Amino acid sequence: MAQGKLVDSYGRIHSYLRISLTSACNFKCGYCVGDSPSKPATSSLDMSSFLRVVRLLAVHGVSKVRLTGGEPTLRPDLPEIVSNLKAISGIRHVGITTNGFVLSRIAGSLASAGLDSVNISLDSLVPGKFAFITKVDGFARVWKGMEASIGLFPTVKLNVVVMNGFNEDELANFVEVAGKFSITVRFIEYMPFPGNAWSLRKFISLEDMKKRLLERFKLIPAVAKDPIAEYYEVVGQTGRIGFISSISQPFCEACNRIRLTSDGSLKVCLHDNEERKLDLTLSDEELLREIQAVLVRKRLQHDPATDLVAAPNRSMVNIGG
Repeated sequence: MAQGKLVDSYGRIHSYLRISLTSACNFKCGYCVGDSPSKPATSSLDMSSFLRVVRLLAVHGVSKVRLTGGEPTLRPDLPEIVSNLKAISGIRHVGITTNGFVLSRIAGSLASAGLDSVNISLDSLVPGKFAFITKVDGFARVWKGMEASIGLFPTVKLNVVVMNGFNEDELANFVEVAGKFSITVRFIEYMPFPGNAWSLRKFISLEDMKKRLLERFKLIPAVAKDPIAEYYEVVGQTGRIGFISSISQPFCEACNRIRLTSDGSLKVCLHDNEERKLDLTLSDEELLREIQAVLVRKRLQHDPATDLVAAPNRSMVNIGG
């Protein structure tokens, strides 16, 4: 292990851990859940287990943790989790990715716990379309959660999965939201997972999104320390937009992420079925060797989307996005 860091066989240093707190979710978005309903996360890791993993990884260079799901706000101990993570030496940033449904109710307690950033998944600004994709009539509650977060947390972002024939006509409206609230909106390419009905017909690439937006806005490349997204300032407004193009322009060579699933498996690539159920009865030294054994098998790049459609993998809700 080079200089005590978490390094794969291609020399990529991993400093970012994403922890899925549960595979349960109160939304049923098709691109995430797929054609099978989300199962309750009866095997979710207890707090002491994943805190131990974070402490171990923090010693070896992990400095950023993001809490995902499923839906992480379904964990009643979420504020306590955040507070404990922030207390770990070496952890400089703790964030969550949430659907925002209960965020207005718990935003204050999360801010008090020290949460650094909130990414809110919101795929439509039209309440009817929102209900169609999530199977929940909850747009107003998510919007309230977003408004409650602005000013409480240093960073608030909206994540928008863009699907041709569904919400590609809302791109400009989301840019205006970014400007109105001075936040970042990130447009994410639709990714294939088992049972989520991905097809080229529904796919819209980063370049196609930018082409549409350039017809209405002037975009200036922005400097940002984020290996997975391409960011732009929008002339005439204070908001910012980003594009995550894991399908048309994979960022694998700069990937610094590892994932811990809610059932205790280590996964080093979102689009690869390779994972290892961690044996938490091992000593720290043995556990670190087990983690490194998975990491060194991380591939240089994931397969193209047309191959991923039929590839074995978990659904996004069971991986933790």
